[in-house]
Parts: sequence; C-alpha cells; structure tokens
Amino acid sequence: MRAKRKDGNQKSIEEALTKAGYWWFDTSALGRGYPDLHVVSKSGIGILFEIKMPGEELTPAEAKLYRAYYGPISIVTSAEEALNIMHSYDCSGIRRSL
Repeated sequence: MRAKRKDGNQKSIEEALTKAGYWWFDTSALGRGYPDLHVVSKSGIGILFEIKMPGEELTPAEAKLYRAYYGPISIVTSAEEALNIMHSYDCSGIRRSL
C-alpha cells in the first residue's frame, strides 16, 4: 500500500487546532479511507476530520467510511471551519463518560 499524501491545507488546520488548545492525532497515513485527523474536543469528545482542499471530492474509500461511520465525523477545508466545528462540540453540553 502506498503512503497517502497530506492535503495542502492540513498543516494550517493542525496549527490552528494546536493554537486553540485542541489535542489531535495525524491519522492521514492510515489510508483505506480513514480520515486525516482525530481531534479531541475540550469536553473530551473525539471527532474525525477528513481534510480536503476546497472543491475536492471524497475518494470511493473515504465516501464508504463516511456513510458507514456513526460517530462524529466532518469534512473540513479550512482552519476556520475546523475551529467552528470544534467550538460547536465544546458548546453542545455533550461530555465524555467513563
């Protein structure tokens, strides 16, 4: 299996998430349709981000996972969009349970 390339906007999204105090894991090398980032909200909720350049479509493998996965998952094209999504989870009142 070949290594998956990172989208050109991934670094700026990672930097914005870090600056805003979010903990994230780069999962882009996993391939097979798995999203690019696993981000943890300040309330402890894990959200998967598939990072795309504006106008870019999901691959068939990404689309299959996106349809099958019932947890929090978003397609993100910018740092601003990523931060807005994270803020919505932080303000939702949903908390991680042990």
